[in-house]
Amino acid sequence: MRVLGKSMTKQSIDRLAVSPEQQALLREVCRFRFVTAELLAAHLHLASVSTFRRRLLRLVDSGYLGRHYNSTNRLQRLAAAYYVT
Repeated sequence: MRVLGKSMTKQSIDRLAVSPEQQALLREVCRFRFVTAELLAAHLHLASVSTFRRRLLRLVDSGYLGRHYNSTNRLQRLAAAYYVT
């Protein structure tokens, strides 16, 4: 991690960069509190859930969203729940 100032690091600057499309997605997740990718994609009338799931995971990796999913969910074929952090 490269230090860019007294309190700013490259990682924190990457977290600040959010596109307008990502901001709209964050607002929708915030509206529902907990949501699955399938439900949110249906609400937004999106055709490709897999592409949408990648967008959500990018926000999880950036620290904007959290994801609740464990091995029990996988065995029961339950979807991951996303929430704003």
